[in-house]
Amino acid sequence: LSCGTGLMARRLARVVEGRLIAADYSESMLLETRRRFEAADDVATPELYRVDVAQLPFATESLDAVHAGAALHCWVNLEDGLAEVCRSLKPGAPFFATTFLVGALGTNRLPRQVRDAGYRFFEEDELRELFETAGFV
Repeated sequence: LSCGTGLMARRLARVVEGRLIAADYSESMLLETRRRFEAADDVATPELYRVDVAQLPFATESLDAVHAGAALHCWVNLEDGLAEVCRSLKPGAPFFATTFLVGALGTNRLPRQVRDAGYRFFEEDELRELFETAGFV
């Protein structure tokens, strides 16, 4: 999810056997993902989907794993997005996610341009509570 330019999707395509999906809300990021896959002659282009993480189009308990790198801080409706990921994952399937913690920029204050762009930085306890509320154990 939130595949961006497809960097991690290209890495995963080299090792994942079977179905691979790259998804993002941004049409321009999906176009860039497609372009970079087509330029890489050693991997096939995965299925590309434009999705809102708060309303994933995947069946309940249908995904073997989900990766969302450097993305959670960008999700407008994080709580619903996490619940949707949890719903879509098969029982016990992994969710690999990264985001920013308070203090990551060397200060506990967010620069105005980061705050104004709508990004969120998290405390570890806050993330733990968000994941537990969404159904992750």
